[in-house]
Amino acid sequence: MKPTMSDEQRQAFLTSVEKPTAVKAKLPLTRRETAGRLLRKAVRKSDMLLKQIGDHGQISRQIDGVENLSFHHMFATWPPEVWCELIPLLAAEFGGEVTTTITMKKVA
Repeated sequence: MKPTMSDEQRQAFLTSVEKPTAVKAKLPLTRRETAGRLLRKAVRKSDMLLKQIGDHGQISRQIDGVENLSFHHMFATWPPEVWCELIPLLAAEFGGEVTTTITMKKVA
């Protein structure tokens, strides 16, 4: 049987190593990852830094799910600016319709 490629080509295939590429497909996020993404987005939209909310390292670990993040602690200590951004994000995430309304008092 005649070989399909030359010895040089076969040797090149056997000794070459291609650099592996990362998977490009987007995997669905878990609820924990989605929650962390929403919390970080709410903090960013409120123009606050994590260090303004509390200990930067601890808050970051809690958001990433490494440490436990208590709703009671968030409710008691996180500033209203973050909650004003987080509540509409949560409503949209769970299928709610979120609209922004601006009202102005008429000045005579």
